[in-house]
Amino acid sequence: SEPRESIRGRVIVVGGAVMDATFRTKVLPLVQTSTEALGFSLAPGGKGLQQAVAAARLGLDVALVAAVADDRFGHEIVNYLQDEHVDTSLLKLVDDAHTPFTGVIEFELGNSLAINWPNQMEVRLDIRDIDRLGQQFVGCDAVLLTFEMPRESLQYTLALLHQLPDPRPI
Repeated sequence: SEPRESIRGRVIVVGGAVMDATFRTKVLPLVQTSTEALGFSLAPGGKGLQQAVAAARLGLDVALVAAVADDRFGHEIVNYLQDEHVDTSLLKLVDDAHTPFTGVIEFELGNSLAINWPNQMEVRLDIRDIDRLGQQFVGCDAVLLTFEMPRESLQYTLALLHQLPDPRPI
């Protein structure tokens, strides 16, 4: 018998793509004091981005729907996604905007805390962005949603997905 062709599932992830600035330290300094970090990294992050990369690494055909600033960090995010074999054709590139950031403080034993700057005044998915992608959802096998986008956009996406003739797993 002939070997079966492997069929890659098509997944669309709707969520955020940000830059993570991570400081590794032993202790959190007291207010109005400072401490030296043991390490620092700057890397693409965000729940949507991480889910898309994980699915691509599992061998799925993955596209990310997210708003990304058209700045130096936004281009780094896009390049990272492309290097990880995530389809970036559904990204919304926002002119004259600043990439959202998450500042992470990571402690030696693995605990962490984060400060998010989502910059939703400049970088956001709105109902019109989701609406123009409606046909993309028809051809996919599953949709992963995160809660990083504005509530009305999330609700609109869910309503759109439930109206598809052949509902997708969400």
